Parts: sequence; structure tokens; C-alpha cells
Amino acid sequence: MASIAGVKLPDEINKRIDLADNALLFFTEHTLGYSESIREPLSQPTMEQRALKESYAWEANRRTVLHP
Repeated sequence: MASIAGVKLPDEINKRIDLADNALLFFTEHTLGYSESIREPLSQPTMEQRALKESYAWEANRRTVLHP
């Protein structure tokens, strides 16, 4: 699409896309065997796990922002 529109993409765009994809994979990964998130959804370990997983979503978002 960029080529058709005549837009030049940054040289490192494919690396940035791969890094964003990896972050999204970690965000969507289901942590098997962690039943506490169901039994105690507001416990400290659950909240820490949630914060870690959310950080992967933010990382993916950061990787998709194009800087001049």
C-alpha cells in the first residue's frame, strides 16, 4: 500500500514490525496453570501478572509509532 501511495517507509520497518508482533504474542499468551487469576482476581500476584501482560500491549503500541 505504501509503495502504491508513493510513501517511503523507514529502512528498519520490518524489524519494528517483528518486534511489535512479538510483544503482541506475549500479551495474548495465556498463562497456563495460573488459577489464582480466577479465584482471586484482585490479589497482588494477579495484578502483577496483569500489569506485566499490559506492558507488552504498550510495547507493541510504542513499536508501531513512526518517528521522522
